[in-house]
Amino acid sequence: KDMKVIRGVLSEFAKYLAEDLRKEGFKGKTVTVKIRYKNFSTHTHAHSLPRETSSQIKIYEAALEALKKFEFEREVRLVGLRVSNLRKAIKE
Repeated sequence: KDMKVIRGVLSEFAKYLAEDLRKEGFKGKTVTVKIRYKNFSTHTHAHSLPRETSSQIKIYEAALEALKKFEFEREVRLVGLRVSNLRKAIKE
């Protein structure tokens, strides 16, 4: 239930996802947060960006938007983050 911990985890995940996207030459448009509660029920919420990105900050901000859609009345056991709707980045 500690939102500070959950936001910290999402920040770290956004960092690694952004690094992986850039390394592989992709950008993504949809950021999805997964929350699994102590009773093993699992829920996801997504936030779509106006354009594709591989920016850590934009991925994290989108994750925080998706996070607002959850109800945290139970203890959380797992947090996940993914980026989808990928497109090959054009090298400039």
